[in-house]
Amino acid sequence: MSRKKRLTHGAILAGVFILAVLVFEYFTNKGNDNMTADMGAATYPQVTFSYNGYGLNTLPGYASKRDLTAIRETVTPVKDGKLDVRIEPYEAKIQRVSYTVYSLDGKEKRQKGSIESPGVKFQVKLEEEWKEQDGWLEMVFHVKGDKDVFYYTRLTPEAGKSVSESLDYIRDFHENALEKGEDQGIGTAIEPSEDADNTTFQKVTIESDFDHVTWGGLKPQVEQGERWNVKEITSSYVAVQLEYRVRCKGEENETDLYQVTEFFKVRHAAGTSDTYLLDYDREMEQVFDATRHVLNEKGIQLGITSDDISYGVNQDGSIVSFVEANELWNYNKNTDELALVFSFSSAESKDIRNLTPHHSVQILDVEEDGDTVFSVSGYMNRGEHEGETGLAVYVYDIRKNSVEEQAFLSTDTSGEAAEYELSDVFYYNRSKKLLYVISDGTLYQFNLKTGGEKALAEGLKEGEWVLSREAGMAAYRSLEKGEALMIVRDLKENRFWTIEDPKGEIRYPLGFVQRDFVCGVAKEEEKGMLLSGEEILPMYKLEIQNEKEELKKTYQQEGTYVRKAVFSENMITLERVKNSGSYYVADSSDYITNNAEKKESNIQLTSYQTELKETQWRLTYENGISDKDPKFLNPKQVLYENPVVMEVGKQTEASKKEEATTADRYFVYGKGKLQGIFEQAGEAVLAAEKEKGLAIDSYQQILWADGSYEAGYQVFGREADEAALVEKLQEGELPLQAAKALKGGREMDLSGCSLEQLLYLMGQNRLVLAVLGEKETILMTGYGGGQIFYTDGKTGEEKTMTFEDFRQSANAMGNVSIGL
Repeated sequence: MSRKKRLTHGAILAGVFILAVLVFEYFTNKGNDNMTADMGAATYPQVTFSYNGYGLNTLPGYASKRDLTAIRETVTPVKDGKLDVRIEPYEAKIQRVSYTVYSLDGKEKRQKGSIESPGVKFQVKLEEEWKEQDGWLEMVFHVKGDKDVFYYTRLTPEAGKSVSESLDYIRDFHENALEKGEDQGIGTAIEPSEDADNTTFQKVTIESDFDHVTWGGLKPQVEQGERWNVKEITSSYVAVQLEYRVRCKGEENETDLYQVTEFFKVRHAAGTSDTYLLDYDREMEQVFDATRHVLNEKGIQLGITSDDISYGVNQDGSIVSFVEANELWNYNKNTDELALVFSFSSAESKDIRNLTPHHSVQILDVEEDGDTVFSVSGYMNRGEHEGETGLAVYVYDIRKNSVEEQAFLSTDTSGEAAEYELSDVFYYNRSKKLLYVISDGTLYQFNLKTGGEKALAEGLKEGEWVLSREAGMAAYRSLEKGEALMIVRDLKENRFWTIEDPKGEIRYPLGFVQRDFVCGVAKEEEKGMLLSGEEILPMYKLEIQNEKEELKKTYQQEGTYVRKAVFSENMITLERVKNSGSYYVADSSDYITNNAEKKESNIQLTSYQTELKETQWRLTYENGISDKDPKFLNPKQVLYENPVVMEVGKQTEASKKEEATTADRYFVYGKGKLQGIFEQAGEAVLAAEKEKGLAIDSYQQILWADGSYEAGYQVFGREADEAALVEKLQEGELPLQAAKALKGGREMDLSGCSLEQLLYLMGQNRLVLAVLGEKETILMTGYGGGQIFYTDGKTGEEKTMTFEDFRQSANAMGNVSIGL
């Protein structure tokens, strides 16, 4: 063939190729005017505090003002009334920093100031009257380009709290563990237990053995340094969480990278050189690296990771999406392609701002073609929503290799609270492009095709609606033309049906077992009270109805009633009461098990053991994997023109005033993170004890904290409250009613709490009303020497009772108590 003909032939082939690409691009993007781009780098300055040689509290920057009472990420020690702030501005041009010092409940502005052109460090000096008080610091960085970035930390004076000694102990323990230091105090500090799981490095606790606490044979090397976040500082203990990445000796690969959080709770004995380890918890998760050996003949090697990772499989089992170390991956066996679908961490950059861990990625659905619907909730490290908190819904289009945002639900809470609160208030129907959100008592439907929005139901009350993202179902009580109805909505099929209340009865939505609806039925005539004084309408039976509107099962036990139903994966726990004649009293719990078979897939999460890394996890393919060198894809993010953006649960002045007159919510923290949010104080205390943590109220006041109570205590300065409470009890009021009658009182239902927990609460100068009989309530005012000091609710006489006598009487009545 002549040179001319070869050139002509090559030109024709090139032309055909270009035309094919253009045609593919046309049909791929037809009807889609959106543009694609990278997520974008983090832009906010990084802020830490310098304290006695330590860099403490890497604060996340927020795009707008936060609700102070919803944040409890860090606390910073104040030394001699001063705070030394350190800034890493990166590319940001900081023109001015303004700051405000608030009271701990966020209600009082104590001090304001500003610093012009702060450079890389500045100092905040507290005014004399605020030096020795706990509070909040809000800093606003005014960045060139009309951008304000908000930073928050709690403040506490260091005096009498042994902060430096505690930090030194934590540093030494951490470094000695990494270096596997013998005779460095680790062996005597930990509390090895037969109950500990010493077959894994994924989670190591104070009860683990020495070898696991000191990393076995992994030979860890910290990369990019540790980030020290101080979680609590009290006169009893200091709690610190370290966040870092560590590279360890590998097996399939020479080394592996891990994401680690390490929590310490320590107490230093003042005036001595002794420091004690009260609690220890280290969690590590392998960072999945597609450039290394991650596939073998059995499946996808995840390595050392959690046993409850989020993953989803398409119908024919050829495509799986999974989350590891907060990164979403997709593997297509048919095309042998491995895609990093979503990650705030950037493989190309060592920017530490990308590693802020206050978010989670959850897979919502993997469709037949492998498209993946997922959510990212919490703090947004970078990208379109940098510095915001909330929940974003995305779709990964496997054919286009792109990620498109569908909606963003914005809050003014912390990243942790957003993660916890937003997971069960939405459902996205991708096939119909419909988003459902429940916010402020309204069920909204957003049509992403048309941009339309409508309220499907309004005035929904707490306890009268349920939504299941997994089932794609919702149910709620509604008034239709003055008649109460139960409405059940199938959000997958965009249809609903109604269930009428029989005359004299009320139905309450409880939840879903797969796609079966569970509701409770109560008789209006059986309305009554618990011994605490709380009004109750117990349910005498439960009904389970399938999606075809057929009644599948009824639960009813003679003489007992259901007060509450708690749903877990395969079981419903029923908290029950019985009628004693005058009141409803606690009865034993019962259980309904779910025997429905879970749909099996040819891809399963399985564990295996090796000598070096011990317990590891794999996504195992039933038929194995033949090609072990996948092509790596890095999808682009689609800039959707009109995603749904909605504010959820944001505080307004009106809502703050309303909240001030309603019951508190209680937040439980333990192991360095938010563990739960509760409506009832007693449940929060029990959860806090389980986590060796603490429970706080909506005003950042500690309700209960793990640790010993004082040997003795007498409530003081509350004589007027005591007299008013006794007067109400003598008039026949029940404990909750008596407590509510107090002017400015914030009563707490402590039912379920043990005597030891009540003693701790009294040590916080709280009064406690305890029920010891159907018509016997006492007002506890102090304790000491194994005795409780109390006032008799009938006679008004001051008396004493032994701890053991109290336990027996209180246990017999179900441990009913009210605190205030």
